[in-house]
Amino acid sequence: PYEGTALQLEARVWVRGSRAPDTTAQVAWTVSDSTIAHVTPRGQVVFLAAGRVTVRATHGGVTAARRFNVRWHPAARLALRPSTPDVHVG
Repeated sequence: PYEGTALQLEARVWVRGSRAPDTTAQVAWTVSDSTIAHVTPRGQVVFLAAGRVTVRATHGGVTAARRFNVRWHPAARLALRPSTPDVHVG
């Protein structure tokens, strides 16, 4: 991912002996470096700066982790232009 972008992560929790994940399980999300990324309680990661960061989801003492190498965003400028000249007043 690039700095300034966001990514929605999903964590699935399986209970022993079950064939389907527990849809009511609440996981705790954390990041290894909050200057590089921020993660919301629902698992959306916002990449703030270039660098390496690990995002973890924890439930019941079990943790899953994913490492990201966040890169500097190469876009120097962004322009937004309408595709049609339609302007409606009122």
